[in-house]
Amino acid sequence: MKIGDINQLGRSDVMVSAVGFDGAPISNFLRPFTDRQADQMVEQARDTGVRFFDTAPFYGNGPK
Repeated sequence: MKIGDINQLGRSDVMVSAVGFDGAPISNFLRPFTDRQADQMVEQARDTGVRFFDTAPFYGNGPK
């Protein structure tokens, strides 16, 4: 399996990469991240083939 391999998500019509990106760590949830650092991490994930990005409503409420 490669990071950029695309698979069907369960029985849905949604197609996602084999590896996903969890947005919590770059939301200042556990430690501070600058916007630039967060942008770089997302860009790097996308450049390596990640096409599934996990987000949630509470992400981003940490201190900056």
